[in-house]
Amino acid sequence: MADSIYWIWLAECLGPGCRDLEPLLRQFGSAYDIFSAGESAYYRIPGVSEATTEKLCRARDLGHAEEILDRCARAHIGVLTYDDPAYPARLRALLDPPAVLYYRGHLPDLDRRVCVSVVGTRSMSEYGGRSAYKISYELASANVVVISGMALGIDSVAQCAALAAGGETVAVLGGGVDIIYPAEHRLLYDRVCSHGAVVSEYPPGTPPKGQHFPVRNRIISALSLGTLVVEADLRSGALITARAALAQGRDLFAIPGEIGSFHAAGANELLHAGANMVLTAKDILDNYRFLYRDVLNLPAYAASVEHSDFNPQMLDEMGVAARVTDFKLRTGQGRRPAKALEPKADPAPVQESSAPPPRRNARLPGEPPPKKAAAPKPPVHAPTHASAEGIDLSPACRSVLALIPEDRAVSTDKLIGAGVSPADLTVALTQLELSGLIEGLPGNLYIRTDS
Repeated sequence: MADSIYWIWLAECLGPGCRDLEPLLRQFGSAYDIFSAGESAYYRIPGVSEATTEKLCRARDLGHAEEILDRCARAHIGVLTYDDPAYPARLRALLDPPAVLYYRGHLPDLDRRVCVSVVGTRSMSEYGGRSAYKISYELASANVVVISGMALGIDSVAQCAALAAGGETVAVLGGGVDIIYPAEHRLLYDRVCSHGAVVSEYPPGTPPKGQHFPVRNRIISALSLGTLVVEADLRSGALITARAALAQGRDLFAIPGEIGSFHAAGANELLHAGANMVLTAKDILDNYRFLYRDVLNLPAYAASVEHSDFNPQMLDEMGVAARVTDFKLRTGQGRRPAKALEPKADPAPVQESSAPPPRRNARLPGEPPPKKAAAPKPPVHAPTHASAEGIDLSPACRSVLALIPEDRAVSTDKLIGAGVSPADLTVALTQLELSGLIEGLPGNLYIRTDS
């Protein structure tokens, strides 16, 4: 599109996760009109933050946008702008939709298809890996688009299974689509591009950073009719995707895990809170078989059940989780319940969450606890009385925490109005909630729990 350069300029001004796009479009009509309006027109627009107004006033040339557009052309990266008819309507309905999506591959017609996001922990157990593979294989056989983040563990196993079934999958990245992350998933990346697409709201060349992943998770859930959490601990980034799905009015599914298992605690907590229990792919398909009967292939699903069991050879062929599945799961020789599939050595990957490692010395039922055993952390959404003292918080987190009153809840709009950018706010609120210092309430409200 001729206006792509103006949309890229606008996207760079707003930044990922910004809620100011819709008010600006209501006021001006298009990205070109916003660029052409001039500085004096940007002030006092209802719903537009002061931070965005200042960025629009400072960025008065298209040089950076031209560089991004040129890089996309040279690297064969597609640019999908908010006003493009092919832009997914499911994203357009967000409060903070991306102004631009960059992609490689072929985007399925996501709005007409049943799309299900499958997410979970990087350090999966054997049970989690087998469950993710089987259910994702059967969903893809039924013509469901499997959406995930191509991360180590559950995400990559789910997308491998979808490809093995001959289906389509979309990977939403936390960096530029020209940067393969993790690096060992190059083969998987190529296969996804051939049978689906990799997408991102970050321009090409953007390295994956920890703060990007909570922001990108809202896109994973928004593109989907439902989100399936296969396996997640209480501080897993998969729970961020689950909360985003609920806030967006999407269906939430979870696979039950072993009671007391570190890896299953998050998924089990979602089930306890009312998520739909999933034992087979049919439990998901039954939710959409009538509204989407023309696009679902239920006979193919029924036929796939007999050959959808975990296939370690497919993981080898696609280079999936090669350093995660490091025991008998890869050869199919036996099973080890509750054994974590962890990387032997990982050169400092970008972490989606600050999840602690599994407890190595879990006691047996009935065995008395050690005298100095630390009290377990409560669920992420349970009220706590944690203290910010002694917790390693980033400066941004401490700034946001200081803006939340000790005696009442505050809305995210108020926090943005105080000068916090939407992207930084999303990351800070997530980290503060995971640390037990704040609690999320209905209506995008947050209250302190450390007072």
